[in-house]
Amino acid sequence: MKVILGLGLLSLSMIQSPTSTQGPAALEFTNLEVKERVLIPDNPNGPDIPNTVTTPNPNVGRPNRPESETERIERQTNLRVQNMHAIENAKLEAAKNNKPLSVYESKAEIKNSSQKNITVFEWAYRASTALQFTQDEQFLCKVVLKPGEVKKISALSQAPDHSVVNVSAGAASKPARPTVGDIIVNRIEFADGTTWQRPEWDSIILATRAAQTMPKGKCGPL
Repeated sequence: MKVILGLGLLSLSMIQSPTSTQGPAALEFTNLEVKERVLIPDNPNGPDIPNTVTTPNPNVGRPNRPESETERIERQTNLRVQNMHAIENAKLEAAKNNKPLSVYESKAEIKNSSQKNITVFEWAYRASTALQFTQDEQFLCKVVLKPGEVKKISALSQAPDHSVVNVSAGAASKPARPTVGDIIVNRIEFADGTTWQRPEWDSIILATRAAQTMPKGKCGPL
C-alpha cells in the first residue's frame, strides 16, 4: 500500500510540475568517449576492471567555481562509491551467467545552453541495429549546471551481448560503440521547478528504484 501510494504521489508531482516540450533541449553533448571493459567472473578484481573505478578522473563533477579540499575529497569518494556499486552489480550479473560481462565506460562533456540552472536530466543512447540496443539505453544524472556551464560526466553501464546475431549480416557481429550522434536528451529539470521533456518519452521510468536512489551529483543507468 505504501509503495502504491508513493508511486502515486510521484506521478502526481510530475504531472503538476510546469512542463514545456517546445523547442530543442537546453542541454548539449559536445563530446563523448566510450570504452569497453570486460569483467571476468573468475577474476573479478583483476586488471580488466577500469582504473577509473578506484581512481576517477579528477575533473568529473567538478563545479564551475573554486572548490575546497573537503569538497574535492567528498566528490571523489562519492564517485568511487558509485563506480564500485556499478561494478559490483556487473560482477553479480557475470557470475550468475558464468561468462565474461562487457560494460561500457562512458565519459561525456555537456553544456547548459539555457538561461536557467539545470538540476536533473535524463538522456539515452538511442536503440539501433548498429549499437545492438533493442531499446534505448537510458541514464539519469542528478548534476547541477549553471547557465552556459560545461561539465564532464561519466557512467558505467552494461554493453550489448557480442553473441547477438545480426540477421541482415547472417552472422554474429560486434556492436558499434555509441557516439554523440546516438545520444538523445529525454528530460531536463530546472532549479525553478520547470521541466523540458521530449514529447514521445515515457517518464514512468522515473518511478524505478534506480532513479529514486541515484545520489546527487552522480550519473547512472536506469
